[in-house]
Amino acid sequence: MVLSPKLPDGTELTTSVVAAFALDRDKEKIWTPGAPKQQVTKGRINWQHRDVDWTDTKGFHGRADKESPPGEWNRLECIAKGDTLTYYLNGAKVNEAFECKPSQGKILLQTEGAEMIVRRYELWPLGEFKEKWNPIQASGGSDIDVREGQTKALSAAESQKLIQLDGPYEAQLVASEPLVLDLVEITWYAKGRLITIKEMHAMLGGEQQVRAGGHGAQIMAIGIRQLVRVLEFQ
Repeated sequence: MVLSPKLPDGTELTTSVVAAFALDRDKEKIWTPGAPKQQVTKGRINWQHRDVDWTDTKGFHGRADKESPPGEWNRLECIAKGDTLTYYLNGAKVNEAFECKPSQGKILLQTEGAEMIVRRYELWPLGEFKEKWNPIQASGGSDIDVREGQTKALSAAESQKLIQLDGPYEAQLVASEPLVLDLVEITWYAKGRLITIKEMHAMLGGEQQVRAGGHGAQIMAIGIRQLVRVLEFQ
């Protein structure tokens, strides 16, 4: 996902990547190795074999999806080498981007509308992670079970207490409900600014316009309405 939002003063925070992609049946960008490389400043580049009939419903699994079955673990490897990003899911390369701008920043974990359980979260120097993916790891090995999901929603403070760090790291809570709610994307910018985007509801049409005011800016576009909020931290 590539975002180039605007601040309340009208300044656009331009981000971009260069990727090899083509368009699928529904005119969505699909990472396609060997296709001409093009610059992208906004929007999503889906993985190579994303199901064109994908739906946002519980239990959906595309014909070629690399995710493990529900209840099993997945391993996502994100390799940042200079301004190049490469992604592997369960040992399979699923996406790649070049000339990423900005090419450095904070590392974030994000989940959209569902609980995400992280069993291992590790940072490795380039080239030193040698562990190969083995399908038995999806079940956690021989004696490690996937933790059951929560029966009730946890507060931000309760969720933070469940985070286990292996090493000299610190997990900080920077924003939670009701300050931020139903986010579809977040990104850090310079000077401690956190840009969040909330999808409001579908629109029936109208020209794109931007109305700035207060701490955020509303973006009205054909087919969708989003709220961009800028949070600043010391």
